Amino acid sequence: MNLSNLKTKENIVLDSDRTGGFRTLETDVYGLNIKFAYFAKSKGGAMALNLETETTGGAKLSQQIWITSGDKKGNSNVYKDKDGNEQYLPGFVVANSLCLLALKGQEIADVSVEEKTINIYDFTAKKDLPTKVDMLVDLIGVDIRAAVQKQLVDKNAKDGNGVYQPTGETREQNEIIKFFKNDNNMTVTEITAQAEEALHHDKWLETNKGNVFDKSTKTGATGGAPNKPAGNKAAGAEPKKSLFA
Repeated sequence: MNLSNLKTKENIVLDSDRTGGFRTLETDVYGLNIKFAYFAKSKGGAMALNLETETTGGAKLSQQIWITSGDKKGNSNVYKDKDGNEQYLPGFVVANSLCLLALKGQEIADVSVEEKTINIYDFTAKKDLPTKVDMLVDLIGVDIRAAVQKQLVDKNAKDGNGVYQPTGETREQNEIIKFFKNDNNMTVTEITAQAEEALHHDKWLETNKGNVFDKSTKTGATGGAPNKPAGNKAAGAEPKKSLFA
């Protein structure tokens, strides 16, 4: 599988630290074990990393992280901000940081990918069906820590033209906002800066733990508009030994 469109660039900030069945998890930091990690594509050609994970408490957490634009925008992992500068898509930053932290500095574009068959829910058949996927095999079984938001979002339904629109009702969902190294709670930013201790983990918890983030349009929120990464010093020359090891 060609992952050249996921390569990083030296002139773009790699990450930044911001504080900002099934049951929905409360906003918190959770220890996760990765059961499956595989690529998927939308009808428009955008690429996503799909994660199936389990918390240390046994709760299931599934996540779809969009890491490139679609065909019309070149299937890129970057966008241009209002000043015309290239920035990584927020989803790419999250997914790439997972690989950097969990795989000792290996970027997502360099992770081993193998075709595997797993059971995935089919909305047409309304049941799980065996499906071939491009699996990131190096991530299977890996432990990682993740900052997870509990969000309130719109329930959508198709209108007369077949376009999904908000119904005025809401539902709860979880979104992984940040990953931390499993053994020391360090972020990509802190490791890259060779910080002596992890600070962002506790700051994020202090600011966000227990909050519900309302992203529904009923309150005038912008929904899925991307949060642009805050500035930080750009990564320098590649070290001889990975800082993430």
